[in-house]
Amino acid sequence: MNGQVVHVPFIVRNETNAFCHLCPVEGGIPLPMGELEDFKAIRIRNAYGEDLPFQTKVFAYWPDRTIKWLGLHVESTLGPGEGVGYFLEYGPNVRGFDFA
Repeated sequence: MNGQVVHVPFIVRNETNAFCHLCPVEGGIPLPMGELEDFKAIRIRNAYGEDLPFQTKVFAYWPDRTIKWLGLHVESTLGPGEGVGYFLEYGPNVRGFDFA
């Protein structure tokens, strides 16, 4: 990594016919070898650049001990059939927002 912030876009979609208020969303994001050493060096932002609360879990590591698969948990409010875009951001100078 060259010191730049990496932006990984992802979309969450409510596939139900019901309104979903702060529904849990979970998924995994694969990362290239050598990219991310510390799961604390990430943040999740919405399209407006606002930090969102989230939780992570490392599912797998590359042989060089960088993160291969990162599990994410975030909450999202969506109407029936609606979708919303988010960004996972990581880099050497990125720190997740402390919502505690």
